[in-house]
Amino acid sequence: MSEWTLPAAIAGLLLGALASLWIKRAWARARMRRRFRVARSGEVAAEQLLRKRGFQILDEQVRRREHLFVDGERVDYEVRADLLVSRWWRTYVVEVKTGKSAPNPKTTATRRQLREYAEIYDADGLLLADMSAGRLHEIRFPSRATRWAPLGMMAMFLVGVMAGGGLMLLFGG
Repeated sequence: MSEWTLPAAIAGLLLGALASLWIKRAWARARMRRRFRVARSGEVAAEQLLRKRGFQILDEQVRRREHLFVDGERVDYEVRADLLVSRWWRTYVVEVKTGKSAPNPKTTATRRQLREYAEIYDADGLLLADMSAGRLHEIRFPSRATRWAPLGMMAMFLVGVMAGGGLMLLFGG
């Protein structure tokens, strides 16, 4: 063995590690570029589908600044929806999804994103554009008032019955 064997082996290991790291990063960048390309083509196809269905595109990549409080301290953040559209005097926030699982509103990330849009954007409705299937879905979340409406109606009925009974007793009917 020569005196250069160990330094050459170390240099080879370092060079191999650097090459491996470079290839890994290049592969990740290529995957990310492909993802953005697919997402952008999905958004273009969604715009065409929406126009075909009579929607007018009002804005793209609609940003809203919002905040929340963490341990009493305000934390600002930004939300960005894919499209803002209108039809028949109604405004909709549109989330465009491509792929296998993302377009499914049962997917946790998609559902949470739509729920956030429903809370933040002042729109009449939400649309989920499933560009893998070329379909639009209108999304509505039940409001708390809607969930309690039957109970409220029953309570008002009982109050009416009691008030009516009390009036009957009061005026001798």
